Amino acid sequence: MRYFRLVLLLASFTYFLASCKKQTLDNSCNCSDLREGLLTNDAKRVANSLEGMLTSYSESNLNELASAITDHCNIPATVDCFNCIKTNPPQTEMVFTLAQGGGTIQKRLDISYSPDNKMKILNVHD
Repeated sequence: MRYFRLVLLLASFTYFLASCKKQTLDNSCNCSDLREGLLTNDAKRVANSLEGMLTSYSESNLNELASAITDHCNIPATVDCFNCIKTNPPQTEMVFTLAQGGGTIQKRLDISYSPDNKMKILNVHD
C-alpha cells in the first residue's frame, strides 16, 4: 500500500509538470504586412500580421516579441519602455527602425493588454 501511494504521488507530479508549459511565440508573422502596416501607420494591419505572436502581456514577453520580429522579419525592434504610457490600462511602446528610400525611419507601436491579459496593438505612429 505504501508503494502504491508513492507511485500515485509520482504519477500525479509527473502529470502536473507535463501539463504546465510556458506560453511561447509561434513565430507566424507576416513580415511584409507588418512592414507595410508600420509604414502606413495601420494598427489593424500590424495587429493582424502579429496575431500568432501576441502572448500574455509582460515585460519579458514583449522583449521576446521584439527579438522575434528582429530575427524573423529583419526589422529591428526594441521595447522603448514598459508601462510608461500612464493610461488605464498602461501601455508599452515598441520602436521599429525601417530602411526607407535610402535612409531610416522609426515607427512606434503602442501596446496594451486585453481583459484576459493578452497583448493588444493600439496605435502606430512616428
